[in-house]
Amino acid sequence: MTDRIEYKGYIISETPSEMMMMPYHNNRYTFMSLSGDSVSRGFSINSCKSQIDEILDQDKFHATGKVAVKALSDLPIPRRQTEGAGGYDLQSDINVAIEPMQRILVPTGYAFEIPIGKVGLIKDRSSMAYKQGVIARLVKIDGVDMTIAGVIDADYRGEVMILLINLGELTCHISKGDRIAQMVILDHYSDELVLTDELNEFDREGGFGSTGK
Repeated sequence: MTDRIEYKGYIISETPSEMMMMPYHNNRYTFMSLSGDSVSRGFSINSCKSQIDEILDQDKFHATGKVAVKALSDLPIPRRQTEGAGGYDLQSDINVAIEPMQRILVPTGYAFEIPIGKVGLIKDRSSMAYKQGVIARLVKIDGVDMTIAGVIDADYRGEVMILLINLGELTCHISKGDRIAQMVILDHYSDELVLTDELNEFDREGGFGSTGK
C-alpha cells in the first residue's frame, strides 16, 4: 500500500520500516484518528478496520451513559426489583455458611464498567442486616492486592466481591443466587479541591450529633 486510506475518521497506512523491528513487527499497518489522539496497529487493512469499528461502537455505547456489565458466571444480570428501587441487587455466586462473627468473601459473578462521572456504592440488604445480623462490604481485588471499600470506581474492572460479616448469633446459610447486597449508582463530584483559609459559616452550633436524636 503506497497511499493512505481514510476510514471513518481514521487514517490507515503502512507501518514505517524502522518500526518493523520493534515489538509490533507483525503489524504491517498503523491507524490513527484524524485528530492524532489515538494510534494503534494491525496485521492487515481489514484488521485495522475491524479495530476501528470496535472503537466507534464502544464510543457510541459510552455516549449513552449506560453501565456495561460482564458476566463471569451463569447468574442473572443484576436488576432492580421494583420501578422505584434505587439499588441493583447483587447475588452470591456460591453456596456458603457463615458462622457468627465470621467473615466470608463472596463472588457476585459480575464485573461492571461504571461511566466516568458516576460511582457504584455497595449497600447492605436491610432484610439480611436486620433479621440475620449480616452486613456487606465491597472488596476490590487488583492482581494480588485486596482492599475493603464501599465504592466501585469508574476505572475498576475486576469482579465485584462482597465481604459478608455475620454479626448475629446464628449461622447464616447463603445459597447461590441469593441476593446479598445492592449497588446504587450515583453522580459524584470530580473537580479539584480548593484550599482556603476561611470557610463560609452557617448558623449552627456544635459538631457531630449536634442536630439532635
